[in-house]
Amino acid sequence: MSSKTSLKPNLFSEHSRFTKGVFSDLSASEREGLLHASKRRAFSRGSFVVRAQERADYFFIVLEGTLEVSRTAAHGKSVILNRLGEGEVIGEVS
Repeated sequence: MSSKTSLKPNLFSEHSRFTKGVFSDLSASEREGLLHASKRRAFSRGSFVVRAQERADYFFIVLEGTLEVSRTAAHGKSVILNRLGEGEVIGEVS
């Protein structure tokens, strides 16, 4: 007999960021439904998830790892504006 193991983070713990912010009014079963209805994507280190000024009709929930929000300054160097972790969202939310 074979069993399928899910490797998803414990997003439903009361201490998780997933239970705060834009998801705070959702019940645990609604959060679970959201996760199951979502498409999972993995990104390589250094790749772009979204770019400023690009049209987007979706948003991402960070399940694990960290995303850096950055911009290129006038002198050409990248400046980190924010870091996003588990349960935080990025992309179009309006």
